[in-house]
Amino acid sequence: MTKFKLFLACFAIAIAGIGGGGRAAQALTVHVTASRIVTDPLDPHDVSAPNVYTAVEMLSDYRQAHPDSGERLAIELSPGVYRIDKPVAISKRLSGVPGAPFRIYAKIPGTAWLSGGVDLGRGAPLSRRERKKFGSDVSGHIVKYSLADLKDPYVGLFQHGSDQVSRSAYTELFFGHTPASIARWPQDGFLKITSLTQRGAPVQLDRMLPRGLFLTEPEWAVGYWSTDWAMELLPVKAVHDVANSVLPLVQPRRPILRGQRIYFINTPIGMTHPGDWYLDEQNDAIYFWPPSNHRDQKSEISSAEHILVIDNANDIEIDGVNFELSRGTAIVAKGVHDFAIRNCEIRNVGLNAITLEGRDSEVSHCKIHDVGSGGIDATGGDRVTLRPGNLKIVGSEFFRFARFDWTYRPAVMLNGVGNEVSGNSIHNAGHSAIIVHGNDHLVQYNEIYDIVQQTTDAGAIYLGRDWTEQGTVIRYNYFHDINDRVGRGVMAVYLDDQASGTRVYGNVFYHVDTAVLVGGGRDNAIENNLAVDGARTFLFDDRGLRWQASAVKDAQSQLRTRFANIPVNSFPYQKYRHLATTLSDEPGAPKYNVIRKNVMIRTACEDLTKQPALSNPLWVDYSNNFCGERSEAFPFVSAPSADAFEFPRDFDHLPKGFLPLPLDRIGIQKAVSVGDDEERPPSGSR
Repeated sequence: MTKFKLFLACFAIAIAGIGGGGRAAQALTVHVTASRIVTDPLDPHDVSAPNVYTAVEMLSDYRQAHPDSGERLAIELSPGVYRIDKPVAISKRLSGVPGAPFRIYAKIPGTAWLSGGVDLGRGAPLSRRERKKFGSDVSGHIVKYSLADLKDPYVGLFQHGSDQVSRSAYTELFFGHTPASIARWPQDGFLKITSLTQRGAPVQLDRMLPRGLFLTEPEWAVGYWSTDWAMELLPVKAVHDVANSVLPLVQPRRPILRGQRIYFINTPIGMTHPGDWYLDEQNDAIYFWPPSNHRDQKSEISSAEHILVIDNANDIEIDGVNFELSRGTAIVAKGVHDFAIRNCEIRNVGLNAITLEGRDSEVSHCKIHDVGSGGIDATGGDRVTLRPGNLKIVGSEFFRFARFDWTYRPAVMLNGVGNEVSGNSIHNAGHSAIIVHGNDHLVQYNEIYDIVQQTTDAGAIYLGRDWTEQGTVIRYNYFHDINDRVGRGVMAVYLDDQASGTRVYGNVFYHVDTAVLVGGGRDNAIENNLAVDGARTFLFDDRGLRWQASAVKDAQSQLRTRFANIPVNSFPYQKYRHLATTLSDEPGAPKYNVIRKNVMIRTACEDLTKQPALSNPLWVDYSNNFCGERSEAFPFVSAPSADAFEFPRDFDHLPKGFLPLPLDRIGIQKAVSVGDDEERPPSGSR
């Protein structure tokens, strides 16, 4: 009898003993360990599997043979690392039932890792020829890992960026469970594009290129070729008669502009510090300079495209299990309902941590970091009927995301209708924290800080370019330390390009350049917020009548096309009071907005008088706000916890009707589900 058949025989004995009585509440669990399995085939209660794949197959076969049984099926993972080379697949057959979900859980929460990585083992010293490649001053520190004999081929660098959808990232090196630094030049900062004659012509840079940069071609250059919010990686070659110019070998998605910034990556001359690595595709090798304390740390590469795939299944629960080292998205759950993943850590993956499409599902109390694209891409709900998706991202921490595609890959991407992001901590990333598309979403009780660190003309929370995406509420969040480091301005809440029907209520903004920008939209309500020590609180404009007027008039524009694709005259959309008449009611005019009952402390009060659109009473009710340029309230040197913003008893400038803020509920420890909270406030209109 083969080892696999022995396990199945043992399994059959166990389920006969457990399931024969027909007790629907009985649990049936397969145990998996990361080391060698020892199973007694005579013990009907010892049901074990040699790996996760076999455990899934055993339970799937049982469910197929007993489709009407009500056993609680589960896989228990003992502590350890479970290496996979293809995704663990959960199909509809393994769906649980209400009250009895199919579970994959860690025996000790947080100690079981599903890894799509390959351990490279010990590196080899360099040959004499290889030492010349890197120079005598650093070559003695560098080791080589051969990739020629890998079971699955590695993936080299390729063109990618913000305007493209990649299936996966290229193969990356990770050391000690953190991303190693791909060799780059210059080591810090960017090169500026100083001259560009025409499309397809060489690009002149502001520094001479060092000798040895183009020993192999192509080299790769990454950065913001066109705008400060659109990143792209391009292959380039040298222009040998011009020492500071390069020629892109493919055309970027957007026109290259003078003044933009790039740098070179995966170049041997960038191997200058411990932690640097270089992928040599010509010789199927990775070169790495290990840190001095490297003896007990592993060097691993990302390999498997995905780690867990759940397809059209329901009542599934993943609890206490961690995931790492996929080249693509770690967890892909599509067509699911009543799916939950809890108490997880997802790190060091090439694209998203989780893609979630379905309804009535949640991700809660997870730590997501060092991911190549975004954290969670969530899509749920029906935009025609406005039926909510009820997807929830709750009580989780996101940081150091968007390493591979730098922009428009937020911690949370919300799509659809009626989904929720509550009680999370989102910090330390170059672009947006949350991007919202669709209707009736709720973003509340989150702490968001040190975001938009590398870009400009961007927002920590971003909505835009669609009149019909209304009903979202952004309330009771704490934004702090969101400041422009590039030049054109950053916002905490960015209602871009006529975004409409959004309510921004009861938030705290501290040390934020611009708290809220209303970019020409309608029916937005900005109320009951507190802003302290910022460059400005509000920006409000009428772009739909000025530089964006062509998009309003052109029936083929993105704005008009999106409007035409939504049944704005249907019954579900009647709750958005002025939406159906958008094209007949002074289109482009930023009407029916409300900015009132806000408190502003040391936030450039005089700036409010310099915005003509803000003073037009036909467009905005700007009233009952307090702006105290010299107020001594909240004299903080650095960002405190949210509950420090309780108004002092002697503060007598609160606008009439200003309601207390639930400061003690902001953040991970106070995660709130909307079912336990008060009803959603209505979207703003008057």
